[in-house]
Amino acid sequence: MTDFYDGLRWDGWQRDVEPLAAGQGLSLLPPPFTAEGRDLAAVSRAPVPLTELHSIYAEFAEQLSGLADGSTFELKPSD
Repeated sequence: MTDFYDGLRWDGWQRDVEPLAAGQGLSLLPPPFTAEGRDLAAVSRAPVPLTELHSIYAEFAEQLSGLADGSTFELKPSD
């Protein structure tokens, strides 16, 4: 697991996740899979319910499905 998440952790991540309740995760904006979100020390982080994170990432996956590698994209939240 350590190797899998290595590129998605920032200095102090343990301190940031320690106060989260069961059923919560951190929303990272911009998302870490975007060019703007790659600097994990600079993204905003906020606790949100895991169900919300799942919904957001499922929506992102739907929007990005079928894109060729290297394609540019713009994520748009649903209304």
